[in-house]
Amino acid sequence: MPLFAAGSTHSAKITMSNPNPAPIAITFDLVVGATRAVTTKGSATGTIATNSSGSFIVSVPMPLAKGNYPLKLWLDYNGYTIEYDAGTVDIYILVAPTVTVTW
Repeated sequence: MPLFAAGSTHSAKITMSNPNPAPIAITFDLVVGATRAVTTKGSATGTIATNSSGSFIVSVPMPLAKGNYPLKLWLDYNGYTIEYDAGTVDIYILVAPTVTVTW
């Protein structure tokens, strides 16, 4: 299970192919959490040419609360919204302890 610090930002590469006879314009939301509306996410937009593949880099800020979070990928194109499980494992957010040194 990937382990990330709370509030840190990480990049993910999303690759998608387009077997359609026309280019497609697409928006990606890579979501950390169960729903698209209330969790942290990173977004990217782009166009994938006909019979081609495209790769997109998405920077995602991690939640501030400790715990396990599912990873979801939302795709918007041609008026459709599709949700995918973006990983076979959840990610875990670790809240680092606060350390104070006084002299």
